[in-house]
Amino acid sequence: MTAHPYWYRVLLDLRALLFPSNCFGCGRFDRFLCRDCRHQIRALSQEALQSRTVYYRTSDSARGLSVWYLASYEGVLKECLLRYKHQGATQYAKLLGVILNGAVSKIPAAPQLVLVPMPSRRSKTRERGYNHLRLLLRCRDATAARIPVCWLLRASYFRTSQVGSSAGDRERNARRVRVNRRNFQRLRKRYPLAQLLLVDDVCTTGATLSAAASVLADTGCKIFGAVTLCSAKRHKS
Repeated sequence: MTAHPYWYRVLLDLRALLFPSNCFGCGRFDRFLCRDCRHQIRALSQEALQSRTVYYRTSDSARGLSVWYLASYEGVLKECLLRYKHQGATQYAKLLGVILNGAVSKIPAAPQLVLVPMPSRRSKTRERGYNHLRLLLRCRDATAARIPVCWLLRASYFRTSQVGSSAGDRERNARRVRVNRRNFQRLRKRYPLAQLLLVDDVCTTGATLSAAASVLADTGCKIFGAVTLCSAKRHKS
C-alpha cells in the first residue's frame, strides 16, 4: 500500500485543525484515525493466518467449512469496520482491504479457486451508496487479483439486517440467499472445476457463511472454504 501524497496529509492536518476530533482507536486528540492506529490496523495483514470451522448442511450430511482470517473482531479494527460499513467512511476501504488481501494471499493453493462474496441487500446498498465488499475486493494486489471473483449469490427480498439479532434469528435470516442463475451458468462454462472461496467482512456465528455454503452445495458447487477480514471471539457457554 503506497503512502498518501504530501498534499493529502496536509489537507488532513488542516481538517483536524478546523474540526478538532479524537482518534476513535486510542482517543488521542488528532484525526478520526491517528497514524499509530492506522499502522496498527495495517500491521494485521502480516499476522499468521488463523481458522475456525463452521458447519453447513447438504442433502445427505453436514460438512465442515474452514473460515480463514487474520484478526479478531475487536478494538480499533472493529471500530474502523463499523464506521466503514454503517457510517459511510469509505476512506477506510483501502486500509481494510489490505487485511482482506493479506488473508486471501495466504490461503492454501487450490486449482480454479474463485472468490464468491456474500450478498448485500439492495436496500442496504442503496442506503450506503456503495457495496462494502466490492470496494474491499478492489484493493487486491497482483497475487490476490489472479483469483477471479464471481457474484454468485443474491439476497432474497425478505432478508433483513443481522445487527442485533439472536443466533436463531441470524440462522433463519441467513438462509434467505439465492443463487444468481445467470452468473452460475457463466461460472460453469468458464471454470468447470471451480472451487469456491466465500468472502465476508466478519464471521460472528458463522450462520451467513453456513447458509451460503448450503445453497451453493445444493447446486453442485464445490466449496473450498471461506475468508473474512476478522472473526468474532467465541464465548464458551
